[in-house]
Amino acid sequence: MTATATAKMDRMPASCFFPQSDDMTAYAQSLGYRGKRRVYVLDGKVISHRSLNWFEFSAALRVRQRNRPSS
Repeated sequence: MTATATAKMDRMPASCFFPQSDDMTAYAQSLGYRGKRRVYVLDGKVISHRSLNWFEFSAALRVRQRNRPSS
């Protein structure tokens, strides 16, 4: 694959490759997610973040949110 093709793929969201995926960004943000990328989930995997397990991803957000000092 050429550098140009790779650059184009980097700019395309995961939803273009997996239109049946669910956009769980708003829910992830409610759990404390602060990342720039959208959170797309398909079959229990966060496909937008290197196929992380959705349940482990959300549990880690909850733990991080719980341990964050309140203002």
